[in-house]
Amino acid sequence: MNSEKLLEFLKEIGMQQYGNILIAEGFDDINLIIKQMNEGFPILDDTLKEIGISCPGDRAKILIRMQDISDGFDFDFPFEQVFFKNNRSIQKWLNKEGLQQYIPNFIDSGYQSLELLLIQMASKYKMNDKILKNELNILNDEDRKKILSSLETNSKKYVYQLMKNKNVERTYSKMVQKNTDSFCIII
Repeated sequence: MNSEKLLEFLKEIGMQQYGNILIAEGFDDINLIIKQMNEGFPILDDTLKEIGISCPGDRAKILIRMQDISDGFDFDFPFEQVFFKNNRSIQKWLNKEGLQQYIPNFIDSGYQSLELLLIQMASKYKMNDKILKNELNILNDEDRKKILSSLETNSKKYVYQLMKNKNVERTYSKMVQKNTDSFCIII
């Protein structure tokens, strides 16, 4: 049954609580969803929000994993760090940026790890000003700019480190295997 594969997919990333919502809205076949993503009809953040997945961090986890399966992250995608790491990396990062007042905003919005945000910034589903303002309730314009700038800079470093560990060459499109020993990521 197709919905069983969807439920397995959600369980793998700790998002099984959204199985019934996705199935009720007709997103019951993970293979069809991935095929649509590859054919230019991706599920979007707004789509998941409209059907009732209100937590932005949870939407990011679902979308990033779908992108990973469909085409996006052929380097060693660090699932344990991105999806299940505790929130110390968020606290450390925001303390370093002098924005510790926003720790609860991120944690309450499903961002338990900085690594999730860094991979999100390297994905098609980047963190943006609208999400920071409207969903994480970060109202100060300068603070949002500082957060996005920091995420962009740190994301490039993080992805570079992941690629460096796998003999990867950087260009500008999507991750494709060039030969048996190297990969090319296009962001």
